[in-house]
Amino acid sequence: MYRTQNPERVVQLADVHSSLMEVAGGCDLEFWSVPRMLNQLGAWHASQNEEDSELATLWRDRPVLAGAYSIRRNYDRFVLVGFYIKGLKGFAHYVKRAFPSTLLRGHGSCVFVGNSVYHEAFRQLQDYRINKGSLVLLSYEWAMDHPKWLMSILEGNRESVLSPYFEWVRSQGGAVERREGASLEWRVTHASGEVEYADTTVGNSVGRIYGIVTDKDVGISELGRFRRVLYVLNAAEKKFLEAVAEKALRSIEFRVLDWPGGK
Repeated sequence: MYRTQNPERVVQLADVHSSLMEVAGGCDLEFWSVPRMLNQLGAWHASQNEEDSELATLWRDRPVLAGAYSIRRNYDRFVLVGFYIKGLKGFAHYVKRAFPSTLLRGHGSCVFVGNSVYHEAFRQLQDYRINKGSLVLLSYEWAMDHPKWLMSILEGNRESVLSPYFEWVRSQGGAVERREGASLEWRVTHASGEVEYADTTVGNSVGRIYGIVTDKDVGISELGRFRRVLYVLNAAEKKFLEAVAEKALRSIEFRVLDWPGGK
């Protein structure tokens, strides 16, 4: 049972869970409360043995996240989930309390925020891009509108968000190549010969996004003309990241996702 002093978060979690179950199937996805998740990790046992360990501390000072999804499709995956939908007052403090670094190691994590403050949430998390760098920031409204893409993101696959665009490129005679481990993970060659190194902020971790926007992509050895493109959720996020890239003296183009899909 998910217990909270904020009943709105219960409703938000129920909305997300209902949407996911429609596209995932009951045998693939299971929601775990914080106590159950910590018990699964051995935290309760550690606390009963009076251990002075990270796990025992987690049980005694439980994180304030909503819980976690256990995903079993082709492999086991554990995703920590939090909600902070109304405004951003206290948001950075919530992230610190909800996602302790001890818990983040080895697990996926995402926090849902309101679409209107999505870009500002990125700004507040700049200070956390090192010790909370694996955290994924998601628009709650966008997630409700795109349950299939949300399910893929929780599975660790953000390529599904870009798939409609990639399919269009291929239909026009172009090609798409994945560059495993590169900062911009896809090389898109258009039929015209134009080359684009692409990725998206949607489903990407905060730390990785800032790396793309501010660091030189040493994985690109392309000769001739090419574009570095990052596909973003909305115009406000585009404007914010453009300012970050300009300050870092990075040449990168930001485009708003404008294709249908993910229902």
